[in-house]
Amino acid sequence: MAGSALAGAAASSALVFGLAARGGLQADRLVLVGVGVSAAAAGVTTFLVVLTDSFNELKAITWLRGSTYGVTFDHLVPLALVLVLVAPLLFGHRRELDLLALDDDTPRVLGVRLVPTRLLLLGA
Repeated sequence: MAGSALAGAAASSALVFGLAARGGLQADRLVLVGVGVSAAAAGVTTFLVVLTDSFNELKAITWLRGSTYGVTFDHLVPLALVLVLVAPLLFGHRRELDLLALDDDTPRVLGVRLVPTRLLLLGA
């Protein structure tokens, strides 16, 4: 289930970024498209939960609520590996992350290439 969740998250991110990039990538458009895609995905998820049998419905609802029931140390190993790989990248780009929180003009004036930096950090 975690693999399909990762694939869905990657597809949703690509969809949001692709739709928001039309006519130039702007932060407000990225947020609005993200809210729309999130609402659509929530609707699809609710529809799928309604269609399933009651046993799988309870498991799905438990998982969707973020419960850690039944999680063992073996489940944490992939997360730890991702954190070990991504944390240095994010730490190395902390200046760009701070500047990207501002408007689009300030990072550009200070030498940050917006689109490649956003793509790199969104991929991380």
